[in-house]
Amino acid sequence: MKYFLIFCAGLLVFISGCKHGQGNTNNIDIRIVNDGGNPRSESDIAVNSNGIYVRPFSEDGDGNYKFHLCVELVNNSNADIETTVTVEWGETRYQSVRNYLLLTTEGDIWKRYDAVIDGSLSIAKITVPKGKSFLGLLPAYPFNRLTSLLTKIENRPNIQVSTIGKSRYNSPIFAVQAGNPNKRPLAVITRVHPYETQGSFFIEGMLQWLSGELSSSKYNLSDFLNNHRVVILPMVNPDGVILGMQKRTHGGLNISEDCTISPEPEAVAIRSFLRGLNPVAILDLHGWMNSRDNFVTNDTVKGQLLYDTFMSDKVLFKYDIQKVIRDTPEVGREYNIGGYLKDQCGSIFFNSSWCGFHRDINDFHNIGIVYLNTLSALCAE
Repeated sequence: MKYFLIFCAGLLVFISGCKHGQGNTNNIDIRIVNDGGNPRSESDIAVNSNGIYVRPFSEDGDGNYKFHLCVELVNNSNADIETTVTVEWGETRYQSVRNYLLLTTEGDIWKRYDAVIDGSLSIAKITVPKGKSFLGLLPAYPFNRLTSLLTKIENRPNIQVSTIGKSRYNSPIFAVQAGNPNKRPLAVITRVHPYETQGSFFIEGMLQWLSGELSSSKYNLSDFLNNHRVVILPMVNPDGVILGMQKRTHGGLNISEDCTISPEPEAVAIRSFLRGLNPVAILDLHGWMNSRDNFVTNDTVKGQLLYDTFMSDKVLFKYDIQKVIRDTPEVGREYNIGGYLKDQCGSIFFNSSWCGFHRDINDFHNIGIVYLNTLSALCAE
């Protein structure tokens, strides 16, 4: 209630023409995004001569993981428009990493704008280009982008697309397989937490490479398909993605914490499918707001070799990567799917979180290809 009153007071001041400077917004519309947008209510967005005002929501009211923001901006003029954006986050605990905004335009062009922190507000001056763009902290990757990709590649001879179950909201949970069916597979999952779009861009790169859409001078596709097998679950929380949530499913499940014991349909489908798959290793791809990448694994030798591979590429991996070796994917997360598969199948787990700072879509695609090939080679049986 306290933060709601703060937001209302700020919104009234904003509308009255007295907050955070002027901007020519006569020709800008701000719109709710149906697939993956946050916020979801028209009452949480405003635009006038002062600029743009947005209040994201968290499905459980918790500031933890509250980094999802996605609204559509439409510049109806014939010129770029400079304006001010004010985002009311409703809490101050994580403001140190909400110090920027990202504008995504056609062609996956991402432009970052530094923001000033004022209590629970992030305030940035941005340039809205002609036409449509999307405002957030991370580039948008909605459910319909995934389905469009799968439709495009599903008839390729290298690719098998299937559905392993349905979510509470009746959305399909997809699996994509490629490679030698006689090999014990590498399993890859992402979008456990809906806001973490980095994983989707990694997997988009993997799938485009596996289907022949994307080439690599570093890896041979025929060799991979003959000698390895991968099974990818590209969006395990489709409801959360579609509904613009931060970290949970439509039924309130945090897949990272309770996947192995929850009766929610997503959890049942994921654990049943993966246990039956018996993967040699599982890569659980996440994103986060820190400026340092990391991965956690239970295999000391393979973890070091993966780290050495990453660090040998100074173009894709410009900054140090935190490497953690431990028996469970995360402290206090005993019901995580990685630990479950380690116990049930002897799988090696790699739980990995990646920042979006100073990267573009080509970086994400290429890191996905590196990850796929390196782990497949390291864990081959």
